[in-house]
Amino acid sequence: IKTGKSHARHINLQNEGVLAGLTEAARSIKRHGALANAELSHGGKYADVDMAKDLKGRTQVRYGPSAEILPNGAKVEEMPKELIREIIEAFGQGAALIKRAGFDMVLIHGGHGWLIHQFFSLTSNKRTDEYGCDNIENRARFAVEVIDSVRAAVGPGFPIEFRMSGEEHIPGGYNIKDAIQFAKLIESKTDLLHVSTGTHENSFAIMHPSMFMERGCNVHLAAEIKKHVKIPVACIGALNDPEQMEEIIASGKACLLYTSPS
Repeated sequence: IKTGKSHARHINLQNEGVLAGLTEAARSIKRHGALANAELSHGGKYADVDMAKDLKGRTQVRYGPSAEILPNGAKVEEMPKELIREIIEAFGQGAALIKRAGFDMVLIHGGHGWLIHQFFSLTSNKRTDEYGCDNIENRARFAVEVIDSVRAAVGPGFPIEFRMSGEEHIPGGYNIKDAIQFAKLIESKTDLLHVSTGTHENSFAIMHPSMFMERGCNVHLAAEIKKHVKIPVACIGALNDPEQMEEIIASGKACLLYTSPS
């Protein structure tokens, strides 16, 4: 999505010119027997406006749920409702393009401090409207509407995976109890919950555990959420021991795993 580019190689799915390349990517993945999945994300207040192009005259501004000044001094403006609606629609448009390209499913990134996470977090969402911080339903509203937009675009039967952080690990941030409530709000709209952890602010090392951390150190978050939802739950984080991974599945802590190189 053009207002939310956070990495130099992010693909703008509002540009149909990327369809040919995406189609070839999907074919290459499926040629070897795998299923092709693509991630949809928006950087929100962490979007790199210096990389943004073709904004149709819009001033290059970082937008987040609420106005703030980032630690590096960058100014963030509160996202107007018109832009919220535009981004929600763009998630759907991007998912439709992914499906046209031949991908088998789509992942909505709602964790790690990106825009959907920013709306759910009390540390970054200070709004007083229906997307505001008064209650979990309001903070989850943006995520719910994004998922609804994607589902309307891809239709029934096309799997939607949703990545979330099971805990923020920052002062004033949400904890596993909040994450469970959030998961219960979106489970009927998704096919797979992908439980990670952390956010940009000061928990990056927990989000991406190093080789010095305990193997499977974040599995407990997925295991706890799995107790409260009926759809499959995936986990990630310092997973590279086949025996441990077999035990995680066999014991019912998670339904599937994402391996980690560390």
